[in-house]
Amino acid sequence: MKDVWSLSATLETNMRFGVYVDGQNAIEVSHFVDFSDDEDPDVQIGIFGGHMGEQLTESATLILRLEDFDVDYFTWGGPMFVSERMRQAMALDSSEVRYIDVDDSQSAPLPRSKKYKIMEPLVYEDLMDPEKSVYWAGSIPPPSEFGPHEIYKFVSHPDAAPTHDLFYDKFFATFVFCSDQLADRVLSAGCTGMEFTDPRGYRCADVQRRRTLHGIEVYGEKADPEEYRPTPPIIDVYDESVDPDLLRAILGDKDKMDWIISRLKE
Repeated sequence: MKDVWSLSATLETNMRFGVYVDGQNAIEVSHFVDFSDDEDPDVQIGIFGGHMGEQLTESATLILRLEDFDVDYFTWGGPMFVSERMRQAMALDSSEVRYIDVDDSQSAPLPRSKKYKIMEPLVYEDLMDPEKSVYWAGSIPPPSEFGPHEIYKFVSHPDAAPTHDLFYDKFFATFVFCSDQLADRVLSAGCTGMEFTDPRGYRCADVQRRRTLHGIEVYGEKADPEEYRPTPPIIDVYDESVDPDLLRAILGDKDKMDWIISRLKE
């Protein structure tokens, strides 16, 4: 399989929203809802309603009060927000993604100049193998009607060959993936706020691979200590010297940890 990356917002960006500006939240997002469903007037039609219908011209109000905020990608409350520069760098076809306008008139001047829109990927690819991947679904091991809840290890289908630059996985439908070509375009354009991680080392790995402008960089115990940036919990479940009770304590659930360890060692 060609290099495919798990796309996410950087921790540094998310941490910037945990402050107050003049006694108010640094960020606020309010979603518009359309009640004009002719079939059932009690149904709320919105961008998360599972009913496409007719989209409003502006589907959210975005208020960013941080005067120096100029990040090109961030998430808040579910939606993915992308700047005009990020949209141009990704150069995605309308069959792969749609952009939803937001009302940012109450934002500070700099973030308003970024012309943020909500990004909604439209494509699903059969990338990951749920039989070999390790995940926790609800409070019981899979299969579960609640779907994947916590992901510990992604394993792709051996013949997986995604044909789109940006997509959801058909089974792990809350995770966004992208091609190496898209990652390169975003990084080469100098866009900020988005990071690309190898999904095969998602949670329980002693080494993580990330796509950077300089290529693939490795973080973890086998990497340069000066570059090691852990994302807890990073667990080497193959290391027999690790105390099983410690592993169980990390996740706070003995049965869950026993099941995860048994799956990872298969």
